[in-house]
Amino acid sequence: METISSIAKRLNVTNGRIYQIIKEIPADKQPKKDAKGKYNFTKESVEANRKLL
Repeated sequence: METISSIAKRLNVTNGRIYQIIKEIPADKQPKKDAKGKYNFTKESVEANRKLL
């Protein structure tokens, strides 16, 4: 499972930018939050982030 920080580092953007992008992704491709409130990223949601950069 990937984290906001690891995705941001790999894409060379800030954590805040990842959160902005998540809001722009269509609802069906947005990462879901777990019981602790952390995002669970699937390969599909990571790709959606990358496409919006």
